[in-house]
Amino acid sequence: RGDEYQGICADGAAYLWITTRGLPAGTSATDVSFHLAESGLGTTQGSVQIVNGEARIRFNAPSAVVTETADSIPLSITVKLRQVESGQRVLDVSQPPVVLLHGLGGSSTDWEQCERHLKEEGGFRWVKAFDYSKTNSKDLKTNKDIAATAIEERLEYVLMQGYYSKKVDIVGHSMGGLVARMYLLGLGDTSYRDDVRKLITVGTPHSGSGLADLLFDLHNNSLMFRPLE
Repeated sequence: RGDEYQGICADGAAYLWITTRGLPAGTSATDVSFHLAESGLGTTQGSVQIVNGEARIRFNAPSAVVTETADSIPLSITVKLRQVESGQRVLDVSQPPVVLLHGLGGSSTDWEQCERHLKEEGGFRWVKAFDYSKTNSKDLKTNKDIAATAIEERLEYVLMQGYYSKKVDIVGHSMGGLVARMYLLGLGDTSYRDDVRKLITVGTPHSGSGLADLLFDLHNNSLMFRPLE
């Protein structure tokens, strides 16, 4: 990728091209090597390529990383030209983005304590509780694309901050878990884009909920919930 990135997220799918410029004339691919200072923070793939006078190699993000309270881990990458160090750059490796989806009758504020804990104690830098409280009192069909929208917004935000990620983790509470599953199963208008690394559901009625059906019926049909005329 020709863009400059500060970091990459450990989602097991993202990759970047590590590039070095200003090579002497006549430099071949075998003259250049890239060395990672630490293991477990990603891997290089394939051989060095020379493209338009620049040497590059593909760097693959790890599938997971433990950052503890830090929001990223710096990875030093050294470039050698004919076995002599010629440059170095640092790439930050962070946890993947996390999308929090609230349940029926809830809002994004329900996640405030969890969001704070993930950031401060878990090192999850890119956590965001997505709010769909304006529609979540309606049926699942109305909310079928909520997860797709939330994921797209989170990945775009991370990209704007100079980090690259292809997948997110989702934590869905109650109905939030159902709208996430609908997206993964391709039941919405947006086809599944293989952009979820992990889905965690909390208190989600995967086999249905009679209480939720009752609440929907009351909200949509009962005189109790109709505006006074």
